[in-house]
Amino acid sequence: MGLRESALFLFLLISAFIDAKRREVSIRILVIFGCIGIIFYFIGQPVSLGEELLGIGTGVIVLCICRLTGGKIGEGDGWLMIVTGIYLGLYRNIELLSGGLFLSALWAVGLIVLKKAERNREMPFIPFLFLSYLGMVVV
Repeated sequence: MGLRESALFLFLLISAFIDAKRREVSIRILVIFGCIGIIFYFIGQPVSLGEELLGIGTGVIVLCICRLTGGKIGEGDGWLMIVTGIYLGLYRNIELLSGGLFLSALWAVGLIVLKKAERNREMPFIPFLFLSYLGMVVV
């Protein structure tokens, strides 16, 4: 795992921990790792500028969905997806989001089937994004 991947891993790990404990996203962590991602872009340019901007667009779409649903999806999740878009570009960021959605849906169904939660229960989402990224790195 290179420096870029390690930075993204650390970003998601820290963010997942904060989201699980406090149900919030740290703006300071977003800004720090967003700046690190931009520096990595200029140093290594693993994806084209267009690909990176489209990756950021994934987070913008999540932010729009947050607004359209009246906050059913956390705004912090959208901002986090913007930062991951800097690191991953469009296709890998969609892969990250899809994996996170799949894992969170499995968890939610499990909780409902086991009668541990109601249908409307709020769950932190970033831990599932972290697990999704872990799967992306391993596979």
